[in-house]
Amino acid sequence: MCALHRGQPDRVPFAEQQVEQPVLAALFGDQLADDPIYVADQLGLDVLTFGLFPPLYVKETKLPDGRIFQTGGKLHDRRDLEILAALEDPTDPALYAGLETLIRRNAGRRAIVGKTRLGLSPMLMSMDLEGFSLAAADDPGVITQILLRYARWSAVAIAEMSRRGVDLIWCFDDFAHKTGPMMSPEVFRDMILPCLRETARSIPVPWIFHSDGDWRLVLEDLLTLGMDGLHPLEPECLSLKELKQQIGQKVCLVGNVSVDILSRGTTEETRQEVRRCLRDGSPGGGYMITSSNSIPSYAIPANVQAMADEIRKAGI
Repeated sequence: MCALHRGQPDRVPFAEQQVEQPVLAALFGDQLADDPIYVADQLGLDVLTFGLFPPLYVKETKLPDGRIFQTGGKLHDRRDLEILAALEDPTDPALYAGLETLIRRNAGRRAIVGKTRLGLSPMLMSMDLEGFSLAAADDPGVITQILLRYARWSAVAIAEMSRRGVDLIWCFDDFAHKTGPMMSPEVFRDMILPCLRETARSIPVPWIFHSDGDWRLVLEDLLTLGMDGLHPLEPECLSLKELKQQIGQKVCLVGNVSVDILSRGTTEETRQEVRRCLRDGSPGGGYMITSSNSIPSYAIPANVQAMADEIRKAGI
């Protein structure tokens, strides 16, 4: 929490938001991999996470290895708006049973993170980029209706998680590629931001905003949402050192450890990457180290362990 408030903590926090099961199973075995407390102890994580995301209305394709990919959206025009009536009730206590168990087991040892979305990402996925682009030209009002519906769902979910005792909220709303935003700055500023502010203003605890890619074209607009942290800072398109100089006094920087190196590099390259991030991000505080997205199923387990070991060594 010190780092998130741009202070200088006793050591840089390790705040990975997700480590996928195949990596954990390879490191700790199937049974222990399912225990988030054990995993956090072994890796030295400073957070425990609980995710509650709004439903998506998408077409899906299942691959032979079991992974599911989205291949299109189902919300394209006003005729599709009635589908949103099926959104589950975010006040249902059953949705938060896992969070309550996690908080009890944690007993205050680590920060509890509630993961959700502001509303942008589920709107983009449920419309798909083609549907969104056509609607932006032909009927912008339908975008606003879908986005507001998701934003209001998320606001309720955030309130419910906060009431139960999460320490911070982490919102995942991807809207950029490595070459820039998926939409023009004007569309983002005029059509998207007003809806996102409705959710952002209601968040009663510190929070982190996540979007992959290069969002610098709309950075000043993005910061008006008032987030405490920015994640994941993909090193392929964003310089942690430059961001530290540019906005390090305004927002905590979170991430920048290359997923590509974790997935294809050596353990020594992983250690060098961790040291680079600590060198560029930690001076003056306001930095939390984590991967530049999450730890995917295809990450090399030995590299994940090397990352954790290097972070632990730096904090001793």
